Amino acid sequence: LERSERQLRTLIEKAPDAYILFDAEENVFSEINAYAEALFLLTNEEVEGKTVHQIDILSPEQADIAEFIIRETIRDGFAGPYEFELIRKDGKTIVVEVYASLAVIQARTILIGTARDVTWRRNAEQALIRSKDDLEQRVRTKTAHVIKASERLRKEISSHKQTENVLRKTEEQSRILIQKMNDGFAVFDRHMVFTYANDRLCRMLGRSANWLLEHSLFDLVAPEEVEALRASLERPRNDGHGIFETVLIRDDSTRIHAIVSPETLLDSQGNPESLFSVITDISRIKTMENAIRESEEMTRSLINASRDSVVMLDRHGTVLMANDTMARLLNTASGDMKGKNIFSLIRSTRTPVRRLKLKEAVDKNEPLIYEDRIGGRYYVLHIYPIAERDGNVERIAVFARDVTDLRIAEQHIHSLSQELIKIQETERHRI
Repeated sequence: LERSERQLRTLIEKAPDAYILFDAEENVFSEINAYAEALFLLTNEEVEGKTVHQIDILSPEQADIAEFIIRETIRDGFAGPYEFELIRKDGKTIVVEVYASLAVIQARTILIGTARDVTWRRNAEQALIRSKDDLEQRVRTKTAHVIKASERLRKEISSHKQTENVLRKTEEQSRILIQKMNDGFAVFDRHMVFTYANDRLCRMLGRSANWLLEHSLFDLVAPEEVEALRASLERPRNDGHGIFETVLIRDDSTRIHAIVSPETLLDSQGNPESLFSVITDISRIKTMENAIRESEEMTRSLINASRDSVVMLDRHGTVLMANDTMARLLNTASGDMKGKNIFSLIRSTRTPVRRLKLKEAVDKNEPLIYEDRIGGRYYVLHIYPIAERDGNVERIAVFARDVTDLRIAEQHIHSLSQELIKIQETERHRI
């Protein structure tokens, strides 16, 4: 039990997500992990023993929301997801997605909050909306030119065709990016009837695209969730509806828990025209919340519930424990990995470099983070040495986060920006 609790605390302290521990009995923060310190630019000393209204990066309105989350977690055992837009000491604005759950640690009721930096996702969504608005404006401009200067456009038909080819190429790139997303993506009309669904959403719901195009989101929601969904959609947040959780019914009648992140698209007069949303399956997270309550399997459940690939090694690289995500990454079963050397499972020309990284983390007894490519995909690896009471490092926890989609999105946004710049330059020379 002591070893399990020590492993749990090590995982919280070393995990590549921000963990916030809040003493529900004293109504003050008790601890944040190293990742949270780096993300929020706050030290443990600046947070420990303070209430939510005493934390500088929280506005009074955000502090009120944080207190609501605390009450919800104490009442229901969990809460989230919630998004916070925070301004750090360095003036940088970040967006974090927060979940909270309740646990008993050393006979005290502790609220465990996890915060993940989703600034890149917010920026990507905003960039996508800006790109769509920019393209719509260009189409309107072209139409006006046709009406006012049809003769000039006929002379420039070659250039016009070139512009159309660029726009078609941009649309195709956006379509491919959406189709390859790890999350579901859908577009709805103003009555919430599907007008588009990507392949991932069809697989998630066990429905064909044709079936979805004949139904609305309300046809898929569990009966007891319909009114909550309607209320969430009617509650405005900026230009969208905020992020909320619901329960969807698959074709085989099984249920999945999902996070819906809708955004409203407006017409040229500023009226709501349609709505698009990222739909994320969080059923595994729900399963993890239940598994946390099982003390004997707590460490293994936390590892298996992680969205990252996680492996626990001894100091020589022998696998002690691995989650299913890591097993799939290495094309094997998690049970078959135990007892094998990790470098024999990942054979490549980069093996010497990886050995040096592992040795460096063990020798210095300090965390080490670097980016690597495994199986043609990009991963950020977090190596955390775990020291015993005598100070010797006997085990190492390795978290591998797949950032391929983020890299592809960054490349696509950069490429799209270059294409738009070329179009603007062409239009400028034409005028």
